[in-house]
Order: sequence, then structure tokens, then C-alpha cells
Amino acid sequence: VQPFGLFVKLQLSSGRPSVVGLVHISEMSGYVSKTEDVASVGDEIRVRVKAIEGGKVAFSMQSLASKLDRLGFANVTADVWLPGTVVRINERNAIVSAEPPGGGVPSFGVVPRNEIPSGVVADEVAVGKHVQVRVLSNADDKLQLSMRSLPNANLSFLEEAVGVDKWFTGVVTGFKPYGIFVKLKPPSGGTNLEGLVHVSETSYDFVDDVEDMAAVGDEISVRVKAINGTKIHLSLKSLAAESALSAFQDVPPDVWLPGTVTRTSASGGIVVAVVPPNGGASFVGLVPKAQLGLVPHAQIQEGSQEGVIANTWDEAVAGQHVQVRVVSVADGKLRLSMRNPASSANLSFLEEAVDTDKWFTGVVSGIQPYGVFVDLQPPSGGPTLQGLVRISEIPRVFGGDVEAVAGLGDEISVRVKAIEGEDVFLSLKKLTFREPSTTVPLAKNSNLAALRRSWKDSSNS
Repeated sequence: VQPFGLFVKLQLSSGRPSVVGLVHISEMSGYVSKTEDVASVGDEIRVRVKAIEGGKVAFSMQSLASKLDRLGFANVTADVWLPGTVVRINERNAIVSAEPPGGGVPSFGVVPRNEIPSGVVADEVAVGKHVQVRVLSNADDKLQLSMRSLPNANLSFLEEAVGVDKWFTGVVTGFKPYGIFVKLKPPSGGTNLEGLVHVSETSYDFVDDVEDMAAVGDEISVRVKAINGTKIHLSLKSLAAESALSAFQDVPPDVWLPGTVTRTSASGGIVVAVVPPNGGASFVGLVPKAQLGLVPHAQIQEGSQEGVIANTWDEAVAGQHVQVRVVSVADGKLRLSMRNPASSANLSFLEEAVDTDKWFTGVVSGIQPYGVFVDLQPPSGGPTLQGLVRISEIPRVFGGDVEAVAGLGDEISVRVKAIEGEDVFLSLKKLTFREPSTTVPLAKNSNLAALRRSWKDSSNS
């Protein structure tokens, strides 16, 4: 039993060897989310031969009659509603037994989660509930269904407002971690339309939880960001504020700007209101925890520990004045750093050592729950470079305790795992690899399993 299907041994007539083939998950009866729910090792099942290609046998558990049943949906247009009954539901989709137009044998179809209106409550799509669905597609032996209304001519009032600062009043119908669903009523009447405010379009600030923005039933003002087919993309961000962001577009990475901490983020970074180099209105940006580094005492409010601190974001408080620089301006977001910029010349001695077994001596400059910051001195001189040893790159012997690795100021040996932009990621793990035994024959499944275990053991060491 594998996530993608079932391996089945078919015993042929006496004296002939057995044949092993695969029943792919797409060839099982109905819609299957877990193959282990269909059968277990040792169970007898009925299969038919779907194909034989290159010595490989593909079986199917679906009858040809069930495929013919779906022919009743072949020419059904997307605006025709059909009665159906929910037979199964999981976190990804609902499985519905739908009746073809004019009656006939029902067929199983899948309603993806994003095709279930967010305003529909869980009880309405419970197993055994009667629902109305329409056909999205009937290809590749799969019937794709939707419970969402088909946008109609009423959509025209939104199409003319795409990408402009025209605002509409909508009602919040639901939340997902990735955004807010909003219902809009066409001015000329007719079916309400539903759009999504993606989390990236909720604010120029950095949003930790979209449910902090509003509640179901609240009226909010939105503008139309884009329309892609039947998908309506909305925004809570004004175009006027976007022009303020453009003031940071071409700021060199070595220019430091004054800023004020507004809050810490759930991801461990700091949200800072920063003033553009030529003055003007401040704009909020995020200093991710990877860009916090270690900040001198001069940037920390009175009462913080002396000298260099190891937990900058724990000590940062709203109203604290800091110096930041611009890392990027993209997707309507301003990303900042409190670390010194690394020049390409200084990075060159590390770039040639990426993912090799070349080791460098560095000094521990910070310790965090997720890893250890290490300062490296370029051999040609110049400012030190700071890299991060993630907890995943600390040998298991330390038991996941980053403080057991070393103390602040200790010298340790590290190698370069990766360089992403200005971020240097280090490792304390050696490059090790144990060759699988060359005497293991590859003809038998049991020996293949032993080979996989040998490979897995070497990868984990």
C-alpha cells in the first residue's frame, strides 16, 4: 500500500508465474483520499487490466460501466445546476454523487474546497446532505464540480474598476489563513458576487492574522485588484499609499534610515515605521528575524542588557528608535534590515566554499532558539560577515539545544551551507555519505527495500 496506489499480485493459471501490477489511486472506485482506506496488505480485491507498457502492468478497480455513466455529463454546460448528495468530505474537497440532467445513473464527482462558497456552513455540506452542483469539467475520467455561482453580466460593474482607486462596500463572509472572502452586491441587482482579499492585499503593514482585520458580517470597503476568469481578486490597499512606497524603490542597500518600532511580528521580526531618505510620510516595513542580527547597545532602549544582546526582538518595544536599511521593495511590501550590508567582494571567499567540506573559524555573536549567529572575518580584511547556523544544521549530539553548542564569544568551526542574497547560512555538520553495499542485488523487492534503508540511514547520519 502506497499513497499513490496499491500493488496487486495476480496469480495466473497453474504453473505460470504471478504478475505484480499497480492500481493507481485514480483507478480506484469513487474518489479516494487515502489508499489505506481501500484495502490492506493480504486483502483480495477484484481488478481488471487497464494497460501493459514496457513490462509494467496497470490495473483498475473501476468498471467500464462507471466510465460510461459519466458520459451523461459530457455536454452539460457550466450554468446548469444538478442535484447531488454529499458522500464524503475532507479538508481538501467534498465528494458528491451527482445526477445527470434528465435523470439516469448518478456519478461521483469532486468539489474542490475553493469551489465551496465560504459563506456555506459546515452543516450544509455534511455527509448525506442534498446540494446543488454544476459541472466544471469531465476529463481524464474525473468529474469536477462546483457549488459556486457562475459570474454573469453583473461582473461588468467590477471589470471597469480593475486597477483603479474606485471602492465598493462588501460584506465579509469568511476567512482562510490566506485571506478574507467578501460578498459584493451588483448595483443593478441580481446574484451576489464573492471575491477574495489575499493576505498580501489586506494592508501595507505586515498582517499576522487576517481575522484581526474584521469579523464575519462586517461591512468593509474594497477595490478590485484583478479578475481572472471567474476569480475576483480584491484589495484593501489604496493606490495613493502605494506611491509613498515608491520613495524607497531605489534607495541603495548601504544607506541607513531612521525608524521607529511599532510592534514585533508573530514570525519573530520587528515592524518599523521608517522615513524615506528625502523626508515625507513614514511607511511601515518588516525587519525579518534573519535580518535583525545583533544590534549595538546604542540602538536599544535604556534598561536593556549592556553591550551586544542576543535577543533583539525580545527587547524591542513600540516607540524604540532604530536605524534600518532597505533590502527590497516588492509586492507592496517594504523589507528592511538592521544588519550591515555584505559586499560581493567580502562574500566571494564564502561563495566558492558553498556546500563543500571547507571549514572556517568564526566567533559566536548570538544565540536564538532557532540557531546560532556566527561572525566570520574575511581573509583579505574588511568588516566581518554574520551567518546563521540553523538548528537543523546542528549535529544531533547536542540534542537540539543551541546553547549547548557554544557561548557568546566562543570560536567554532563552521562550513558554508548556502548563500541567499545577503544571507549566509552555515552548518556544523560534516559532509558524510556511506556508500550502499555494491553486493546488494537489485532484482528482488526485499533487497531494494534494504538498499533504501541503507540510503536513508546514511542520509540521517
